[in-house]
Amino acid sequence: MRFLLDDTAQRVYAVACDGILNARDVDTYDFHVAIVEFTRGAVVTIENAWILPRSQPMVYDFKLELLGSEGAIYANPSHLGALEIHAGGQMRYGDVLGITPTSDLRTGGFVLEAIARFVDALLYDRPVLATGEDGLEAVRIVSAIEESARLGRPVEIQR
Repeated sequence: MRFLLDDTAQRVYAVACDGILNARDVDTYDFHVAIVEFTRGAVVTIENAWILPRSQPMVYDFKLELLGSEGAIYANPSHLGALEIHAGGQMRYGDVLGITPTSDLRTGGFVLEAIARFVDALLYDRPVLATGEDGLEAVRIVSAIEESARLGRPVEIQR
């Protein structure tokens, strides 16, 4: 979300529950729900669960909803759902196969593009998709989510 919003997360409030995985000797929470506040006012809700019903047809369940005053994006790729983009008073479907012109050098999906951009950075001195600073910021956010869940209160992200 930092990448999409081009903003910095400043505070999180998270809750988590454990039991099922701990009973199986897996030392982690069953799920987290976090509210992340960004410096320019965006508020993001993140749900992460390791426990899904046995009837779930896939091993993951990924959904994304971005709602704003000027439009919205809905994505449900884990169930062959479409990507809907609502903007400018119109709705259009996005590329769900990941075959998108992503630079002036190639066409590909996200994982291929991340690897290719790294190679482009090495060979052609192009910028990478995510820097070490981006990775550090992601760790700060996840650490704040863990701390908030443990303390049961909102936590400012430490820098």
